Amino acid sequence: MFIVIGGLPGTGKTNSARLLAVRTGAAHLRVDTIEQAIVRSGLAGHPVGPAGYAVGYALSGDHLRQGLSVIAESVNPPAVTRDASPGTGSTSSSTRRGRSRRSPSHRSSADCTRTRSTDGRRR
Repeated sequence: MFIVIGGLPGTGKTNSARLLAVRTGAAHLRVDTIEQAIVRSGLAGHPVGPAGYAVGYALSGDHLRQGLSVIAESVNPPAVTRDASPGTGSTSSSTRRGRSRRSPSHRSSADCTRTRSTDGRRR
């Protein structure tokens, strides 16, 4: 199973993904963590562009081919990141339907938003 959680910064994506990963035993891939590692390595500065997503796609594909479930969490701003296949990082027509050529998977996605209740508290 491949689950993508996307949303604006500070909306609860990481907390939701971590909780879901614990409950399901899935691997949690966080693009922010990947991007921070790339910057710390000295290979790039912020913003790192699509590099963090490319690494995330590769790791997701490896995990899915091993039969593991994956929860990928990121802001997902560019269309190319939303359209890419979880199995290969490819956007070819045979993979856009949610299945990698190498390993079938179920895809789910969720958008996180933060709202305020009528009394001003965050929900």
